[in-house]
Amino acid sequence: MKTTQHILDEREQQHGNYDSFAKIYGGLRKVSDSHAEKLTWPQQIAVEMILFKIARILNNGANHQDNYQDIAGYAMLGGGLYNPNGSAEVKALPKPLTDEERESELFGEVEQVIEPPTLVENNGWISIEDKLPPIETDVLGLCDISGMQLILIVSRELADNEWYFLSVNQYGLDDDVIEVTHWQPLPEPPKDNQ
Repeated sequence: MKTTQHILDEREQQHGNYDSFAKIYGGLRKVSDSHAEKLTWPQQIAVEMILFKIARILNNGANHQDNYQDIAGYAMLGGGLYNPNGSAEVKALPKPLTDEERESELFGEVEQVIEPPTLVENNGWISIEDKLPPIETDVLGLCDISGMQLILIVSRELADNEWYFLSVNQYGLDDDVIEVTHWQPLPEPPKDNQ
């Protein structure tokens, strides 16, 4: 059976000295805390976890590849770029180089190039599988209600795919039967002709 000291020694070997980590993390928190209030709750959590991982990277002995991978994951979650309930299809898969690109000196030994994702709009409507609207922002939502399409003012709640329907009660509908499929920003209000 391992002693407490043995466990602490293993942890320090893998993650660096705890006191050093605490000083680094505390310094990062001092800088970030005064700015965090302007972020949404999911963004605050993402920033918190990113700071934790940065402190581990900066701490001696804690520069592991998974820290960088975790930072990328938290950035995607906090920035609303990833929806765990959305489409499993990835829009930015590597594509093989063309013969011309392969022969070019620009790419050297590189065998693949990442193409940026393309946002597909259909008459101004954006599929929620391609991009979600900002959290807690009212948008027009194209909703499927048992095969019937209806446009409602909706707002995405939290970081997952939960929706708040501003006008659902006037139709006497249960929000559990409504599925948002597409969205677009609300139009600008009309301008006075005066």
